[in-house]
Amino acid sequence: MIEKIYVERSKEAIIVFRRGVMSTEHNIENAKNHVKAGEKIVEDVQEALTKESKVLKDNADGKSDDFKDFKMEQRAIAYGTCTGITLASFGAGAAPCFATAALILETKINEYQG
Repeated sequence: MIEKIYVERSKEAIIVFRRGVMSTEHNIENAKNHVKAGEKIVEDVQEALTKESKVLKDNADGKSDDFKDFKMEQRAIAYGTCTGITLASFGAGAAPCFATAALILETKINEYQG
């Protein structure tokens, strides 16, 4: 009689243990899937950061299209203003305006690129 009770309890314990193993296997598989998803996210972020780093470096080096557009726009503003001053002053303001604009603008652009 006692042996039968021990056998039944042992069977119940084995069933509980088996369920625990199966649950653990399931949890391990879920963890692996989460790790794979996390690795993909890290790879995507790394790729995005690499691309952004190149854009920022190109911009700092003055090689980006945005910076080239900025230089062109700033030069157009500065030298366009000087052209207006030259016309309004019948040529008298040309030399000082263009010299000042070139000195300040080109120095600032070179400092930024340098």
